[in-house]
Amino acid sequence: LQQPPTGFTHRCLGKSAKRSHRRSQCVSHKCREVRRTIFIATPSPATLGRVSVGARYQPGQYQVLSASYRFMRDQFNQLDLAGQWPLTQGWYGVGKMNYSIQDGRALESIAGVEYKADCWIFRGVLQRFSTSAAVVNSAIFVQLELSGLANIGTNPLESLRRNIPGYGRLNQVAPPINPAYDFFD
Repeated sequence: LQQPPTGFTHRCLGKSAKRSHRRSQCVSHKCREVRRTIFIATPSPATLGRVSVGARYQPGQYQVLSASYRFMRDQFNQLDLAGQWPLTQGWYGVGKMNYSIQDGRALESIAGVEYKADCWIFRGVLQRFSTSAAVVNSAIFVQLELSGLANIGTNPLESLRRNIPGYGRLNQVAPPINPAYDFFD
């Protein structure tokens, strides 16, 4: 069993299993119901140097919402929000925001829509990212995908896969959702 670091306490809250049993499973990183478990670390002020916490909600195919928080003393303090979600029949929204709490500004943001018809898919995505405190770059991706034939336009798929944990490409059959630790690659 892995013991928590000095100054930390761990609690796992889940739907099933006894509390002591769940605690030992979560501390040893063998928890089977990750999507239904909350990990709480309460550090003492002297030991807090680096924190990374994330959660993802994925109830079905093309439905994913995620949030993560990263902190490293004297380095960064960031919040990440991302998702892909059906809007109406055939329309899906995609987006990501990486926000620096210490700087009070967005470091990277992605917003877009996807439309899936029978044999084609349209994607329109706007991406903005900071290269320095004063410089912001923007990119616009517009793509028409003819299923099984070709893609026309700039391809935003790699950017969407890299930035939105659990992103599902609309024209591919998705594998079953794995509740294991696939959020952190």
